[in-house]
Amino acid sequence: MKKLITDEDIIRHQRFFESCAKDYRNLAKNLILELVRKKKKKLDEDFPFLTFNRMKGSQKHHKGKMNEWEYFFHGYHCYFFNTRTKLEIEVPFMFGMEFGDLDPYFFSIFIKTNPDYQPLLFIIENNFEDGKRILKVMLELGLYEKICSNLPGHFGVAVKDRDTVEIKIFDHEAYAHRHQSKFNILKLLAIRRF
Repeated sequence: MKKLITDEDIIRHQRFFESCAKDYRNLAKNLILELVRKKKKKLDEDFPFLTFNRMKGSQKHHKGKMNEWEYFFHGYHCYFFNTRTKLEIEVPFMFGMEFGDLDPYFFSIFIKTNPDYQPLLFIIENNFEDGKRILKVMLELGLYEKICSNLPGHFGVAVKDRDTVEIKIFDHEAYAHRHQSKFNILKLLAIRRF
């Protein structure tokens, strides 16, 4: 059994982990906004996942290369891989315009692959379990906080020292009704033309 990072390691390096979370958030936001610009898409700022779900469903847009970054949409994230530095980051898009949600596994990978952080002064052996412990201790220290997502009852974790953004809860029924109504009006207009 591999040894997990200790609470003492995390407490000793709490400012480092706070800085990592800020770096993660900034890079995630910059990459996703650059991708939207590159693809010439209109970003739904209340519910970015609506924009990205359409991109995921398109062979043309769901994966590709942007400068030195390869990207691939999957689930509720977009994976980015820097072909030069080997840095990996998973950008969440279920938290409105808050792209700094820290998944334990993805956050550990980001820390381990970021060349600016090398050499690490501690060992992250188990990406998920060590990441989970980092988030837990940083929450207890008050440097991270829970955030709600666009989905009711779903929460994430982000660095506390940040400019907060409003995260709206997605109402599937209202959205379906609104789009169903538009569809019916368009259908009615099309029928009247004949």
